[in-house]
Amino acid sequence: MIFCLSATSLFAQTDEVVKKKERTNEVGFHSGFTTGVGFSYRKWFGDFGIQLTGLPIKTDDYAFISGGITGMKNFVESNSGNVKAYGYLGSHVYYTYDDWNDYTYVYDDNGNLVEEHNEEDGTTQTNLGAGIGFSFGGVVAYNLMLGYGAYDVFDKFNLFPTIEMGLYFRF
Repeated sequence: MIFCLSATSLFAQTDEVVKKKERTNEVGFHSGFTTGVGFSYRKWFGDFGIQLTGLPIKTDDYAFISGGITGMKNFVESNSGNVKAYGYLGSHVYYTYDDWNDYTYVYDDNGNLVEEHNEEDGTTQTNLGAGIGFSFGGVVAYNLMLGYGAYDVFDKFNLFPTIEMGLYFRF
């Protein structure tokens, strides 16, 4: 009798399949030379994703405005969905303005101040980059992106390795 009960309970067990929870939206904070700085939103459409990042800071004599858009392609993901590797192509445009130390003074031959004016000069820079990214975590995920970037592509055009990182809440 005991053998029959043991055998039926043994055969009644089923394989449990752990389903990963699909988390296609992510919000958080991101910092990257070629992907943008600031508050960030990510949306995944299957294996493809898009990231929008931005941060405006403005005072009377200072401005920093950052905006980035990044395309992503998922290469591999763990069964739980907590670890993934993906490729990315990023673009980042930012504007800075600072008039704290941009005053020009003109003196006459006797050393008297003749003219004082403020040089209002802002700088806009565009950066592009590509590389591989890694995401670690479930509901809260840390992202690390490593790649190569083209900086100030419309003016000086510099090439350097790049590192980007972010912390996201996934839902």
